[in-house]
Amino acid sequence: MSVRQQIQDLTSREESYVLLQRFSMPTKDGSKDAIAVTFEVSKILLSFYTLLVGVIMLQLWYLVVLVGIARAARSPKLTRNKGVANVAIWNCQASPLAVIKAMFDYRSHIPLYALMWAAAAALAWAGSFTMSLLVTPELIIGAAAPANLKAIYVPETPSSELSSVYLRWQSLHTPSNLRAVEVLGAVDPKKGQATNTSSFNVVVQDPQTSTDSEGRDVYRIDYSYNLDGVDFGLQHVPHLGLAVIGSCVTEYGWYNSSVFDDIANVTYDTYFAYNNESSPVQVSLADGKPPVAWVVAPEDQPGGANLTFAFIISSIERRSFTPGTDPWYLTEAIEGEENGAAYRVQSQRPALSCWQQDTWTYKGQARPILQIDELKALPPALVDVFQATLATPRIINLAQTLGTLALKSAATSQGYYFDAAVSSIRADLERLVLGAYIATKNTLQETTMFSHPYDDIANLAYDSATKQFKDGAADFVLYGSGFAALRVKFLIIVPVIAFVLWLLVYLLTDNPCVVLPWAYVNALKAPVLYTAVDTETFRDDNASKWDRTSQAPHYPEKKAPASVRPAHHGRTFSWDSEQQR
Repeated sequence: MSVRQQIQDLTSREESYVLLQRFSMPTKDGSKDAIAVTFEVSKILLSFYTLLVGVIMLQLWYLVVLVGIARAARSPKLTRNKGVANVAIWNCQASPLAVIKAMFDYRSHIPLYALMWAAAAALAWAGSFTMSLLVTPELIIGAAAPANLKAIYVPETPSSELSSVYLRWQSLHTPSNLRAVEVLGAVDPKKGQATNTSSFNVVVQDPQTSTDSEGRDVYRIDYSYNLDGVDFGLQHVPHLGLAVIGSCVTEYGWYNSSVFDDIANVTYDTYFAYNNESSPVQVSLADGKPPVAWVVAPEDQPGGANLTFAFIISSIERRSFTPGTDPWYLTEAIEGEENGAAYRVQSQRPALSCWQQDTWTYKGQARPILQIDELKALPPALVDVFQATLATPRIINLAQTLGTLALKSAATSQGYYFDAAVSSIRADLERLVLGAYIATKNTLQETTMFSHPYDDIANLAYDSATKQFKDGAADFVLYGSGFAALRVKFLIIVPVIAFVLWLLVYLLTDNPCVVLPWAYVNALKAPVLYTAVDTETFRDDNASKWDRTSQAPHYPEKKAPASVRPAHHGRTFSWDSEQQR
């Protein structure tokens, strides 16, 4: 299949991205005019433009040779050795390495002159090689392509959480949350320090510990991360910023009571989150085999930049072969466990009370998510996307959707059994924060990845009144590995420069219309020198028939036999006449 057919095949399918369409590629230095092609096509163009850059450097070298030889050929200090060296330079100028070799042969006859030209040729070759290395970063901006407007789906949040519609809406977000935690293996954040591993910029501090009046361990863990328009893939506002800071602290005061169920043989711990006795939260071994954290938030929480929420851990009575000391996984010794586990998690584990502040910034202004439109940075369609997805801390939806997959302690558990010794609040919170960071970063990209949208859940990116997608809904790019964004300016400028330089060199050396003052340099060409040998050394009555008025000296009689031929006598090179052979 040809490259053109591959492109047509790719563009004809309903992909989440589009190819061969100009767009603005967001970068840290601002948006760049770009066009997206397949990765295979980008490799072909990269090779072609590498050759073009080589052509440009060669044409510049031709101009250097023209100026240098034109001056040297008419210099009053021209010697015979320099004259013959000029011939060698002129006839092998297409290869700077050949010029270096030729000058090496003259190193003992005209050392300074030979060194000068050898150095110039070496610089030309090195410059051509260096410039070819710069083609890739200049041509390929990144692995990105503009979003396909027809593939965008932004599920509208249902008005009630107690409905089948809400459950279907929640299920739509499950794949995106799973994709967020899939890449956590590539993350290795340094404790208490900002990291930038695989584009991650997340800080999860080590716990600040203390004890309360009853001697219980109190942990406080701060976290933060930052994103900008480049991370989101925003085409026109790469400098839009999102700064997220948050903090969580263990809360023992919400625990209310414990009840043992003789029939189920489990203990139920009851909590009143935010001291709200009308909405008790119960945790027990019946919640599931691995540890799981339930997310709660205060009722009627006002919208704003600073929001509160909490995690209530259900780790009670999970078994471990090792003792745990972390507040969430504090164990007690047991005997007679059927599989030999010597420890189980104690009752009355503390909740984790958290707050998070999301601040959006642009051109010196700062706003919370519900007022992001006041920054006048985004089209209304993208404002709707961000407000629908990030109006509440992304970590909440992530934890709710993932369930038993949310915690680090549950990721390696086997049924009721887990390793309490290595489990901790910090490890669990770090996993959630990193997952929230990735999910937030992929906010726009995920709008193109819904495979089965529901008809009864409206698409916020689509205007049902006009039957069209809203303006600006696709003003973002998708990052991936199957395509590449090429710099349009580079695609245009390089061929133009190559052609202009080629034309300039042609007009300055082989101009067919005007006889230039330095046209005598063409007499150094090997064909012209051949005719001179034929005429001057071996004269005959037809010597004057040679036509040297063009760039290709020729003899009018096409079948006339050659008068001279190349020869060598031992190590002496020469020309012989036909009669001498």
